[in-house]
Amino acid sequence: MTREYGGLGVGLAICRQLVELLGGRLTHRSEPRRGSRFQLDVEVELPVVERTPVPLMPRDFPRLRLPQDCTVLLVDDNSINQLVMRGMLLKLGFRVRSADSSVAALDHLQRETFDAVVLDCQLPAQDGASLCCQIRALPGCDELPVFMVALSVDRERCPNGAVIDYLSKPVKFEDLQAALYRRVLCPKQGESADI
Repeated sequence: MTREYGGLGVGLAICRQLVELLGGRLTHRSEPRRGSRFQLDVEVELPVVERTPVPLMPRDFPRLRLPQDCTVLLVDDNSINQLVMRGMLLKLGFRVRSADSSVAALDHLQRETFDAVVLDCQLPAQDGASLCCQIRALPGCDELPVFMVALSVDRERCPNGAVIDYLSKPVKFEDLQAALYRRVLCPKQGESADI
């Protein structure tokens, strides 16, 4: 009905009365073929709210990199585990490349650049710790974050002193997210994943 006959002309009057009840003023200026300009002036007091300091959580740190800009190499010979981990990494927004053996993983690392490696500690023909040390020995991979998925969360070091980060098996989505955030997206904020 409003479209067919136009408004009743009381909307502005009602708004003006409401603004005056709040101690304010509503004015307008109209120009033919140019439109109308409405101005609302109301004086209000804003309460002063004191905030208690909140300890910094990992999500409070400024993000230096975005997941979609990072590629993670996933090394696992079990296709089901690989599918689950790949799904979690993709859900977090990372690009993912997969390898089902230590030989394939080393081949990928020599041909491509990765931002992190997630590897299962129980690979056939080679344990995860020795593969991690081989990865760290590759040119350009000495600082590459390597996360070993294992039942034990005891931390080990490669002979060159580089820390191996562990993720407890089965890996929880939140643990993977926190570890990757700390070591890949904000590498300056933390030294290791401690999960």
